[in-house]
Amino acid sequence: MPIPGWAGEYVGIPYARHGRTREGADCWAIPMLIFKERYGIELPSYDQMYTSYAEEEEVRAMLRGEGSPWRKIELSAAKEGDVVWFRNPGSEAVHVGMMLDGDKFIHNGRHTLYSTIERISNPVWRNLVVGFYRHGEMEGRA
Repeated sequence: MPIPGWAGEYVGIPYARHGRTREGADCWAIPMLIFKERYGIELPSYDQMYTSYAEEEEVRAMLRGEGSPWRKIELSAAKEGDVVWFRNPGSEAVHVGMMLDGDKFIHNGRHTLYSTIERISNPVWRNLVVGFYRHGEMEGRA
């Protein structure tokens, strides 16, 4: 399955810690921008990481697959618009990307310097996956 034609518009965005714009974005900002611009769904900013206990608990609930608009899914069901969380070896989820199809995802981080598209099947990424999640408002979309 080819990636969406619009995906290229999000490649090359420079990395900026807590950045939330096309001029500079961190890992969460890429799905946040795409959800807003492509799907009309406003995601929390988390621009100061977690500004409150409620925001921190919202992310933890997502990762547990409970009490949030996110539902945990299997890789075999992953599609455009699903998010994927990664961990550093020996840690909790610390990095997020957004799936563009069943294998490719877009993300941004200090290690890439600019947003880029990579394959989840690459062992570098596959071995760090915490889980895949679908937003409730994305249910039923092609």
